[in-house]
Amino acid sequence: IDMSRLYEGLEPNKQYRLVSMVGCGPCVEDEEEEYMCLAYKKNRWVRFRRGASGKEVVGNWTNVVKFCGERKFRLKILFYEAFSK
Repeated sequence: IDMSRLYEGLEPNKQYRLVSMVGCGPCVEDEEEEYMCLAYKKNRWVRFRRGASGKEVVGNWTNVVKFCGERKFRLKILFYEAFSK
């Protein structure tokens, strides 16, 4: 994505990719709200959360979309990084 089309002051035509997302949704165990992070690591998406079950491999982007829908995960913060093609 070329972020310079969205935000002033960024270098034109510089490419950015999504690397992590923070959001909240109902906890599977007790329906309480919980915050979690989805991060792209070693060519796959991984969910991180507090507690004993800290990490879960989600997989590819299609799996992320499915995961967010099934778990009613609401995104709050998106993190991007610049990269060269």
